[in-house]
Amino acid sequence: MRLHALVTTALFAGVLALVSLACSGDTDTPPSTGEPTASATSTQVEPTLPVGTLLVEASQPVAFAFTPDGRLFFTERTTGEIRIARPTSGQTPTDPQVQQAIDLAKADYGQVTGVDIADMDVVSWTAREWPDACLGLGEAGEVCTEVITLGYRIVVSVIDSAGAAVYRTDEGSVARLETIRAGTIGTSDLFAAVDVFPGGPECGLLGIAVDPDFETNGYIYVYLTQPIPGDDVRSQPRVIRYTDVNGEGTEPTVIVEDLPTTNPAICGHVGGNLHFGQDGYLYLSLGNNERTEDAVAADLSSPLGKILRLNKEDGSAAPGNPFENDPGVDPRVFAYGLRNTYDFAFHPTTGEIYAPDNGPGNCDELNLIRAGSDYGVPGSLRIREPESCLGLGGTDPIHLFTRVGRRPEQLASNMAPAGVAYLEADRYPTLADGLLVCLFNPDILQLIEFAAPEFDTVLRVTDIADCEINVEVWEGRIYYSRSDGIYVLPPEALVP
Repeated sequence: MRLHALVTTALFAGVLALVSLACSGDTDTPPSTGEPTASATSTQVEPTLPVGTLLVEASQPVAFAFTPDGRLFFTERTTGEIRIARPTSGQTPTDPQVQQAIDLAKADYGQVTGVDIADMDVVSWTAREWPDACLGLGEAGEVCTEVITLGYRIVVSVIDSAGAAVYRTDEGSVARLETIRAGTIGTSDLFAAVDVFPGGPECGLLGIAVDPDFETNGYIYVYLTQPIPGDDVRSQPRVIRYTDVNGEGTEPTVIVEDLPTTNPAICGHVGGNLHFGQDGYLYLSLGNNERTEDAVAADLSSPLGKILRLNKEDGSAAPGNPFENDPGVDPRVFAYGLRNTYDFAFHPTTGEIYAPDNGPGNCDELNLIRAGSDYGVPGSLRIREPESCLGLGGTDPIHLFTRVGRRPEQLASNMAPAGVAYLEADRYPTLADGLLVCLFNPDILQLIEFAAPEFDTVLRVTDIADCEINVEVWEGRIYYSRSDGIYVLPPEALVP
């Protein structure tokens, strides 16, 4: 396994002077490619990256996940709200009249857009009475002239084309009321509200996962920090499971409660996110709680600075964990020596975990996580400029993020990798398969390609879009979040 030396192709004007050298993981700015060669002394030009289409408005949607039926669950970090959006219906109508109405709407939209009907999605269908000339609809009704007493309101979308249209239908007739080309094309509903401790930029509702057996059990899991009665400076991290009943979060059940409270000095390096592995177990990433002096990331009796592997039923240690039989060790620990891993993703074939780790102003890493491995914190905690980010203790990263013109070991080289997801790029003809990484500072979505068959050597890094918080892939489409909502990235937005 080797670190591939690269320099990212995008250039950033004047950003170096703006980078905070704070030790907090929020402002930790991760780098973008491998150890850079001695290149960038040329004039830097700020790139213009593609911007996706706003799918649903939200307030700091730190984490989001899709259910098999196409619903999008997301967390709002500071409000304590878990919400549901539906970019597509994910359902097939059983009523032949509804299907006829949908077919009419799709046929018309296909004529308008040139898109194949097979590539269209139905957002919703609603039976309704249509007033004369569509009065009272609040829709653009220029083509709505007939009096139709009963029909359907159909919303058809072509998410890959960042468009949608609203139709009215009845008795074989169809009228297009509105074509949506930009702006929000979905809405959201409240699933559950929970008390959160949002103090500091890294506390609140942080992670969410959909149970792999969701279609039978309806389980949704969230990772969050909650207030402690009588304590204004600390909070209690927990994992809570909800049961979805007709779009409402019921039976909140705490399955992980015994995590250390957050640092009273700063609510930082709390992590983290939740994901299910191909093995069916629940994985949770946790930062070191800004407790660098305690070396907790290397302490196997502590869950901090670790990736945990859990039974989904009760949050206990999953069988087969690497330290399950070692006395004095937290048996939930899967890997350790991490500083501030916001997110992680599984390779769809190998099942191995890619996890970025934010450094204190430099040496931001991408690690290939393997059971029982140590990733070097606190030995590699670097509030200094070492000769290299490699060989500082533990397993070396497979990639280092860095800004153009800076070496990854230099302070102010970081870019704060936040969200990650693995892309199989069938829907995106201009992209290859690889790991998507959302860089918080300076708001870039990168694609990292790996060499087969081990997928542990970086071949290429490309800046493909803007991004700020997180990224997910569902049904081959790229979705990412910014502070104002969740976006979908259409393939044509990436055409040179």
